[in-house]
Amino acid sequence: MLPFLKKNQDSASSEPVESMDREPDYDSLEAACQDLFEAFKSNDLKAGAAAIRAAFELCDAEPHHEGPHV
Repeated sequence: MLPFLKKNQDSASSEPVESMDREPDYDSLEAACQDLFEAFKSNDLKAGAAAIRAAFELCDAEPHHEGPHV
């Protein structure tokens, strides 16, 4: 049998993966908010939409728990 087709005996045991608790990154969220305020001041709709999208992506990336959908 070819060596790469042999089953590896060590592959059955695996180490548990450690998870890391992350704190919300408010500095990035504040930067997105600042971008939104600048977009409001300059009446730039595209910049405002980009700032809202960035803020949403930052919030969505934070750890969260889904609740019941109503």
